[in-house]
Amino acid sequence: MLLLGCCLAPIPSYCSISLVTLPSALAANDSVSWSQLGADQATILNSFSATSVNGQSITGTLATSTGQVAVVCPASPSCSWTTSGTGMSGGDSLIWTINPNANPGNDGPLTLNFPAAFGAGAWIQADETDVIGSFTAQIQAFNGSTSLGTFTESSNANGDPIFIGVLSNTTAQVTSVIFSLTVVPADASVNDFGLDRLFLKSPVASVPEPGSICLVGACLGCVVWSRRFRR
Repeated sequence: MLLLGCCLAPIPSYCSISLVTLPSALAANDSVSWSQLGADQATILNSFSATSVNGQSITGTLATSTGQVAVVCPASPSCSWTTSGTGMSGGDSLIWTINPNANPGNDGPLTLNFPAAFGAGAWIQADETDVIGSFTAQIQAFNGSTSLGTFTESSNANGDPIFIGVLSNTTAQVTSVIFSLTVVPADASVNDFGLDRLFLKSPVASVPEPGSICLVGACLGCVVWSRRFRR
């Protein structure tokens, strides 16, 4: 009975998810560059795939139709995204959730799926070709179809790029994120934005969860004690 009680002891929950607004807070060990999707102004299909620096498979989905690769200016031989502030650097390749060459629609939100990770994040900016002003970005985190949390972050008055991400406190449980905008300047669209390189904090190796380790230790201790007691 003692052994059964030990092994049925409750396992602590380690499912806390928090918002991160700085790349340093995410402490990423992997990333995905969108330059592999093509050169500046290349069409991004509604569903697409990419590979991270560490060889992990990433899949993405735009809400309705196609998007476009936008290279941050200045860059050679061409570029199509002008920005200010920090975060997005000249030559970076963005996923732009609009494809002026193929359709007039704005195709955000953007969903990205990947092997289970501790966290994920990216620099994001509203398309401010015609207007300048503050915007609010949103990130939703999921484990499979289970929602882990929804977070928002607002830019400065100039609408400079912001970093938005999520981080699990202990377990690699994030399998997808959805990037979108919730507030944009007048005459802009919440479905029209650019997303820079995806940063991931991935598990280096398969490590048992802390709760499982404690449970196994407790059970082994009970077994040893029961044997000594019998003797």
